[in-house]
Amino acid sequence: MDSRTKLLLEKYWRAETSTAEERLLKEQLGTVQEASAEANYFKAIDRRKQQVSEISFQHPGKRIYYWYVTIAASLVIGLLVGTGLWQRQQSSSEYTVHDPEIALELTRNALLMVSSGLNEGKDLSAYQLNQINKPKEIITNKSNSNIY
Repeated sequence: MDSRTKLLLEKYWRAETSTAEERLLKEQLGTVQEASAEANYFKAIDRRKQQVSEISFQHPGKRIYYWYVTIAASLVIGLLVGTGLWQRQQSSSEYTVHDPEIALELTRNALLMVSSGLNEGKDLSAYQLNQINKPKEIITNKSNSNIY
């Protein structure tokens, strides 16, 4: 192996060669009669490139599969939305009142229920405030009795 081939090999292993230099290196190593490791390496690469695969890859048809999945997902979403809208329409018709007297009575009952809940909260908060003020009264009464 001459010095030029050795320089090209060093350059090749550092990944600094151009495609033309790699081609020249392969040609030079192909003509060398001695069986060096580098020559065997490049010969194996050439054999591998020329070798035809016995097994050909056939695409499994991903596009068709994705179309089926997309269509199925669209149908499921459409059914869910349709069912939800149908149920909402039925449940809202349950509360529809066409007689103004009945509507007035329902509204009055609802407002009375809210009002009683608010009044109960008001009474409870007044009671709790009185409970908070009890210790203050006790302390105030004891301090007044100690002064006299």
